[in-house]
Amino acid sequence: MITKLVGRLKFISAIVATSLLLIQAQSVLADNFYAGVDLGNSKTKTTQSTPDNSLTHYYLTTANVFDITGEDKTFGFHFGYNHYLSNSFFIGPEFRLIKNNQDVGKEQARFAATNDYTVKYDDVKTLVLRFGVVENKISYYLLGGLAQSNIYIKADEGAAGVHVGESQAKHIGSVMGIGTETTILENILLGIQYAEISFKNRTQTLNDCCSGSGYEGPDVVSVNPNIRTLSIRASYLF
Repeated sequence: MITKLVGRLKFISAIVATSLLLIQAQSVLADNFYAGVDLGNSKTKTTQSTPDNSLTHYYLTTANVFDITGEDKTFGFHFGYNHYLSNSFFIGPEFRLIKNNQDVGKEQARFAATNDYTVKYDDVKTLVLRFGVVENKISYYLLGGLAQSNIYIKADEGAAGVHVGESQAKHIGSVMGIGTETTILENILLGIQYAEISFKNRTQTLNDCCSGSGYEGPDVVSVNPNIRTLSIRASYLF
């Protein structure tokens, strides 16, 4: 009788312990919203080109293709939603705003009548889908989605009162990346993320006042921007 009672108590204890573990696992892996900030570094590469037979006010003198590269610090906001699947896998959307505002200038003699050429990246917005797995309170994930930014270019002759050609256009592209994060305090996550943003090639026309003064216009520049970001993220789970 005592042996049976001890056996039943062990069985009940095992059920209770298992239930507590399941409740704990469910609380950790429950669907949730999150929001946070990120700090990081970005590197940009912008391929510029002009038509082969172009002879505009800002035509290239040595080649019709060149690259402008730059590096900048970034600050951003993000918010998203995690839906947990079986076996600790999760999936969910995330929106991110990267406060870039990077100016990349290049002093050169490659443009006719141009001393300074500047490319500016405006704030970058991304909408991605994250898919990952959680192991021992550490999550590992991949991400992919869409990106958008306004790209501003300026060709300046460099002296007071002379011509400045400017253009601004919205660029749409894709983003892919990888990341990891872990719980440091209750409902607070700390992580690191790497992302590559590739915008589609787009033609922008400089508003040159002299395009009709003996030059063959228009002043067309083909712009192909790419951004790489590495950031540290802090998020709060709701």
